[in-house]
Amino acid sequence: MSLIPETIAHALTADPAGVWAAWPLVVAALRAEGIDTDAVEISAAATIQVEVGKRWLPIHEFGGRLYFSKMYEGRKDLGNTEPGDGERFAGRGYIQLTGRANYASYGAELGIPLVDTPDLALEPGNAARILARYFRLAGIPEAAEAGLWTKVRRRVNGGVNGLDAFLAAVRALSASHALATAP
Repeated sequence: MSLIPETIAHALTADPAGVWAAWPLVVAALRAEGIDTDAVEISAAATIQVEVGKRWLPIHEFGGRLYFSKMYEGRKDLGNTEPGDGERFAGRGYIQLTGRANYASYGAELGIPLVDTPDLALEPGNAARILARYFRLAGIPEAAEAGLWTKVRRRVNGGVNGLDAFLAAVRALSASHALATAP
């Protein structure tokens, strides 16, 4: 049984309109990747809540030109090899896709011209597809099914930023889902 938007909005005190607009796209993307289990859905909903906030809209990473230059400019590990790549390929979407190499890779895999038009990662359908593909490639379904929630967060965030909020969201969603599916 899939999580339903009302359950998510209530459990996370998220904007119902945002959840209603986003969640069907996310579920469809998870299904397309073959990873639409309850645990993965809980991971996705908790991730979106932590990464973009209660409005549930894909966002551009917070910061300005100086911040993006400091954090990302010249980072070969992200494929940022051309001047301006730090700012141009800053985080976007539900999972904050970052770096020229990631925009190129996900764009090619999903048939979206992300390198030419990075803001396409802000379109909800594209953001959902990127999230789902990233989850599959990063091994998040296996971690989620095993209940390794800190591992899920590390794989999305690269660290533990937002871990407490993520775990609180996982607990709230798990409790709400258990109530909704109880006989």
